[in-house]
Amino acid sequence: MEGNASKKVKDGKLVRVEAVFDEVFDEVKITGDFFLQPPNALKRLEESIEGMKVNSSRKEILENLGKVDAELIGFSREDV
Repeated sequence: MEGNASKKVKDGKLVRVEAVFDEVFDEVKITGDFFLQPPNALKRLEESIEGMKVNSSRKEILENLGKVDAELIGFSREDV
């Protein structure tokens, strides 16, 4: 299956998440008009969700995103 979601965050930035999944997230793509440092952290954020069960709790997903050392500019991990 495939799914996607978009969210306009507080300062008007857009965060979009696209996913391919069955019982686990096979592929995750995060896009939008935001910045992060270092730039290569985006791939690590996506990879932190890939392999997780689709029915994982919000808390579990946020914990995995939190393991990625990155400064998110214009959005937060909660926005993902």
